[in-house]
Amino acid sequence: MDTSDSLGRKWLEQQRARKPLDHKLRSVIHQTVRACIEFCVFPVILAYHRWMRLNRSWPDGSYFTSGLASGADNMKRLPEGYEPHVHHGHISWIDATAQAALSIDRLLDMASVLGRSAELVPEQEELSRICKWFGERAWDDTLGMPTDVDRHGKPTGVKQVGSFWAMLAGLTDRQQVERMAAHLDESRIFPPHSPCAKSRRRPVRLLLQGFLLEWFRVGFHQLDGPQGLGTLRHG
Repeated sequence: MDTSDSLGRKWLEQQRARKPLDHKLRSVIHQTVRACIEFCVFPVILAYHRWMRLNRSWPDGSYFTSGLASGADNMKRLPEGYEPHVHHGHISWIDATAQAALSIDRLLDMASVLGRSAELVPEQEELSRICKWFGERAWDDTLGMPTDVDRHGKPTGVKQVGSFWAMLAGLTDRQQVERMAAHLDESRIFPPHSPCAKSRRRPVRLLLQGFLLEWFRVGFHQLDGPQGLGTLRHG
């Protein structure tokens, strides 16, 4: 009868004998996954981004969304007269626009690996427009952070956690990151007198917003502040 030691040795011998097969198998798996990403995943993500650009962006390249779509339906960020849950308020949303920039950045990375960068010239041009819009329209130098932009092209001046998406998207330079870092204090982003802090209609939403703010705060410090975050295109 085989002992556990002899069975173990047989198993090891079998594994050694299968090494060439495993190498070939790994190569097949790698090629299969790459083909799946290139022909099934990448085109779908790219098509979704282009649909968003066609249906959720303004002529200046900025994006809009709604309160329910963004999870920010309890924030007082829209002008008076607009329904905050389903209307875009005729403003450029800083979080939606920054997310679009982040989407392009990741798509460009994928295209580079797949050797398909030439197909994303429209996205490269779009990213340049968003970066220009951010610097000329969204950044509020008085507040030291970006905000939504109204229909007249002026920052709304409403502080909100969605502004920090600009850091993740690399739209901010080093100095802007440092100024935004000063706001990583929940009491300053949502002061006691703010409509967001007083709202009792959406306690779960407030909890999620607090979690998102904490996620930005902890991630910022783990990445060594301005040295590791928000300088993707500015160095």
